[in-house]
Amino acid sequence: MPSVETKKYGEVAMNDFKFSYNKAGNIVTGRHLSSDREFSGRTIGQIASARGEMLDSIARARQEQCSR
Repeated sequence: MPSVETKKYGEVAMNDFKFSYNKAGNIVTGRHLSSDREFSGRTIGQIASARGEMLDSIARARQEQCSR
């Protein structure tokens, strides 16, 4: 299993969550804003229902960063 780069490249917020992602667009950490709880690893997989929206948000954020 390849290792995932954990260096944060950017962040994207969605609803009550903020996610940090690496340069490849993989989510490395997340934070639930109202409870101020941080999570990573398998817990992020439990938020899979919002994954499509989240990945679209990351793609848009990365595209905006690249166009600057």
